[in-house]
Amino acid sequence: MSDGAAIVGRVRVLPADITFDVREGETVFRAAIRHGLRWPTICGGDGECGVCHIVVEDGADVLVERSAAESARLALGVEAGEPSARLACRTQVQGSATVRRRGVRERTAERALHTRPGPPTG
Repeated sequence: MSDGAAIVGRVRVLPADITFDVREGETVFRAAIRHGLRWPTICGGDGECGVCHIVVEDGADVLVERSAAESARLALGVEAGEPSARLACRTQVQGSATVRRRGVRERTAERALHTRPGPPTG
């Protein structure tokens, strides 16, 4: 996928109320990372951990169909009983969708939380 790939979707993430564009062929997870967001994951978006799961609140009809591998992974996690659950690292959009995922935030905020002041100068 080139930097000039067409924008095909837009995702709003609650409860953080963060919205970002998604390019053609790009997953929700990869689009969020490209936009400088921190998205909970252990496997780094490889579809193995299930930590990146989302609950689709609106726009399920604009999501690319769930693969058998995604369904199998979702069946193993805490989201198994949630019919509108998806993996952000496997979900592509072709329109506007609203999803719910706690822990999504801007990376700058994450750095500020973990930055310790240096020794006094002077």
